[in-house]
Amino acid sequence: MKRWVVTSAVAAMLAALSPRARAADAPSTLGVGLGYVKASSIDPTIFFSGDFRFHLGKHVAFSPEVSYWKKSAQNLVVEASVSDLQFGVNMLGVVRPTSKVEVLLGGGGGVHQIGGAVAVSSLQASETITKGGADALGGLTLEVADDLGFFLSARYDWVLGVGGSDPRRLVQYKFSGGFRLRF
Repeated sequence: MKRWVVTSAVAAMLAALSPRARAADAPSTLGVGLGYVKASSIDPTIFFSGDFRFHLGKHVAFSPEVSYWKKSAQNLVVEASVSDLQFGVNMLGVVRPTSKVEVLLGGGGGVHQIGGAVAVSSLQASETITKGGADALGGLTLEVADDLGFFLSARYDWVLGVGGSDPRRLVQYKFSGGFRLRF
């Protein structure tokens, strides 16, 4: 699994550096976001995300990304937490209905490193698993300056290869907003 992650990361970086990844009419952008995530069987929490968007053409973009969330809960006896660190790559269809609005729809895949920890008094246990995933997303960006835009997005993540009686237990609904900087 680690070899696949390294190979995918190197391929994503090489593709992003290619001349085709920098379409003149659509400069590359860096996005930073904050949002709401609801993972199955886990109370909602906040997540953080970041991505680079490289346009391969007028209506197609390539977007490596990273996101992270953690949810903790405790009572008088037990403390528990679960987290997800996700690295992924998306292919996006991009349309500009006006010069200041960009609408996107796409999907992709990645790797989820899911961690869990439980502590009872002085006894502690934790485990981390790494699983592949797929996602579908949509959103829009409103450009407010030549090099700055604000975005809203919604996405649905599936974590693949997780056993259990409920195959949807690690499905995640994410809604986020943030800003995009051109470079």
